[in-house]
Amino acid sequence: MRQYAGYALVAMVGAIALAFKAGQKMASKAASAPCVFMSNAELADTLTDLRKVIRRFENFPKAGIVFRDFLPVLTNQALFARLIRALATVAAARFGDYDVVVGLDARGFLIGPSLAALVKKPFVVIRKAGKLPGQCHEETYTKEYGADTFCLQTETWADATAAAGSAAPRVLIVDDVLATGGTLTAATALIGAVGGNVVGALCVLSIAELQGAAAVTRASGAPVATLMDYTDNDA
Repeated sequence: MRQYAGYALVAMVGAIALAFKAGQKMASKAASAPCVFMSNAELADTLTDLRKVIRRFENFPKAGIVFRDFLPVLTNQALFARLIRALATVAAARFGDYDVVVGLDARGFLIGPSLAALVKKPFVVIRKAGKLPGQCHEETYTKEYGADTFCLQTETWADATAAAGSAAPRVLIVDDVLATGGTLTAATALIGAVGGNVVGALCVLSIAELQGAAAVTRASGAPVATLMDYTDNDA
């Protein structure tokens, strides 16, 4: 069965080894700020503990799909806080510093604001068409079953660039699951169209067989990182 939407957790090779050192380097830039980054051991323990609360549902949302339900993590405040620190750690290790965090509709909204608050960066949402008021920048992309459109509020983006102090801010895009990479590719195109510089895209889970990370990088040039990868053979 195909693995779908949730968080089965396998430590990302290489990121654990780099994350703590990168975190220390970034934290040294602001001595008054507490270090939010994890050590190698803390990161590995967090991924192990997250695995324990993830629920597996077969044949959802349709036959042949294995659904990994992330929502139980939200009932455990301490574990959710550790997840956010893990994301911050891997982002620092893989992408360095950034000015703005952008979350994708809809589960990117669950993790993006907390991550942005932790690292003290502005947060901006990218939503589906018809969900945002006011003037919006738009990007249409192709999905498995048709086309869809991403929207970014013009005024909100202007606020974020002002907060970042740059008309071309460095952007980190966050989402929950990386499948084929279509939504991330569209998001990077939208950010590029408004003048942003996507330094990386970060997801909690990837479906390894679909090779979404390679597809995003090939299409947009943006590097991609995930906390864990899932294969069809994983329990």
